[in-house]
Amino acid sequence: LWNLHKFVSDLADEIKVNPDKIKKFNKASIEEKYILSKLNSTIEEVTELFDNYKLDETISKIEELFLELSRTYIHFVRDKSSIGDKKEKELVLAVIYNVLLENLKLFSLICPFITEKIYQNLKEKFKLKQESIHLFDWPKANKKLINKRLEKNIQIAKQVIQEILAQREKAQLGVRWPL
Repeated sequence: LWNLHKFVSDLADEIKVNPDKIKKFNKASIEEKYILSKLNSTIEEVTELFDNYKLDETISKIEELFLELSRTYIHFVRDKSSIGDKKEKELVLAVIYNVLLENLKLFSLICPFITEKIYQNLKEKFKLKQESIHLFDWPKANKKLINKRLEKNIQIAKQVIQEILAQREKAQLGVRWPL
């Protein structure tokens, strides 16, 4: 979480944009559609778990979301965020910022101190109005953005990539060497 908020801050400094002002995700590619679907699926699942008092099961779902954001989404868009044009960088910034902020709202009940510290850093940096992460309304899932098929396909692709990397390691063949 800490690295994600530092990444958002650094990217915002680089392109001189306040991500809180970007509300639309125009020209979202498959990577953005995936992470936004994952976010809304997670909001839906965590809300249901909280409603059913299954507090212990919420933690893994929330953690899975921010790990997916930091490991998968950022890996998918690293070219966009480093050498892409300004519009691509703005899109990446807006998506990461929004997923991170919604994740902080979900996680604030479980880890109140670190989520508050991260939010206060974001508040200071981007001049946010809300005094605390704990004063936000509970996030609501946007069912239009949920695409379970896409989420499943990305998981399959990740498993294939993981197996390829494992076989490369087994054969002692570096990643830069063609198959």
